[in-house]
Amino acid sequence: MNSVTDWISALIDRGVIGLLVWSWQSLVLLTCVWLFLRVSRLKSPAQRYRIWLLSLIALAVLPLATQLAHSFPEIGPVNSTWNRVIDAPRKAVNFASTPSAKVPSPLTTSRQPEPQSARVLARPVLFLIWLTGMLLALTRLGRNQINLWLVRRSAKEISPRELDLPKLPASIRLQASNEVDSPLLCGVFRPAILVPADITEWTTPNERNAMIQHELAHVERLDPLANFFQNTLRIVFFFHPLVRYACHQLSLERELACDERVIARGSCAESYAEGLLKAAERGLMPSARQQLAFFSTKQVLERRIEMIFKSDRTRAGVRNWKFTIFSPVIIGLVAWLLIPAGVATPARSQTQTSPQSRAKMQIVKELGERKAFDDLIEMSLHNPDPEM
Repeated sequence: MNSVTDWISALIDRGVIGLLVWSWQSLVLLTCVWLFLRVSRLKSPAQRYRIWLLSLIALAVLPLATQLAHSFPEIGPVNSTWNRVIDAPRKAVNFASTPSAKVPSPLTTSRQPEPQSARVLARPVLFLIWLTGMLLALTRLGRNQINLWLVRRSAKEISPRELDLPKLPASIRLQASNEVDSPLLCGVFRPAILVPADITEWTTPNERNAMIQHELAHVERLDPLANFFQNTLRIVFFFHPLVRYACHQLSLERELACDERVIARGSCAESYAEGLLKAAERGLMPSARQQLAFFSTKQVLERRIEMIFKSDRTRAGVRNWKFTIFSPVIIGLVAWLLIPAGVATPARSQTQTSPQSRAKMQIVKELGERKAFDDLIEMSLHNPDPEM
């Protein structure tokens, strides 16, 4: 029973330490990304979305990259003087194990258990708090997904012709439901577009076409997969303000990028903006549903209207092409620098010492047992050995 308890305790300790390191890595990485976006002033939503997505992907693979980096043996330094600096603490620790060094200080031993006991209690408490918060976030997301699945199951499948729309791809279903107030995309691997059952009563064909083109842009960009990854990362880092901010920015830039694609394909900006305003008046989707909603908050609506009527869209994309190339390199470099260094492998092993060094070590041991410290000091000054 003690072995199982010790294994669980060790697992919790490693999990808490790893989560703390991961949190600090995410803090530094996302801060660098935020500063980069502030300095560069990128105007293209697609490029900003790509940078935020790459930063979250780099954040997600940091633990795996750390394990891979530590699995490769590090090469010891070539300089013999530097080797002596590395090996010196190891030799000193071995000599400290002699009987003359076994007399502990009563003051030190009496104060040592206090921080140890506090550390032992703090880590399980932190792990329990994190596990509880993660389960609550997972439960909330699961409840929303079940509600959305029930809405999709009860929705009626319709044809694009009924809404005066062009033909849709065969892999995407169009469904009408009384429980939604605006078009939205649901599903990850088998996506479907849900529209209000009375959408023909309050929109024109051009407005409906622009709304559906927006949802099709999500499918073409593989946004459902990115949204699933984003929600998973948000559950793990429910406590981290910068991760939550990055996920919010990712959602915002995703919507703006889809709006940009809709306008680039020839949709009328005035009709599209009018459709957005009509959807806003109807109340739209509840913000609790973690899906690619057509609209979420007033701030998002204002940003989307501004993007729709933007006039320098083409010039911004041409001018900022270099950031598309250099941003993955910069993010990868920052992520690599955040990987903690492993324990260095000694350049020489203890079993590879020469016979002369072993003889000198025996002499040093005998002098230490006789407490001939003056002879030890004189020997180290006049006859040093790099291997000792």
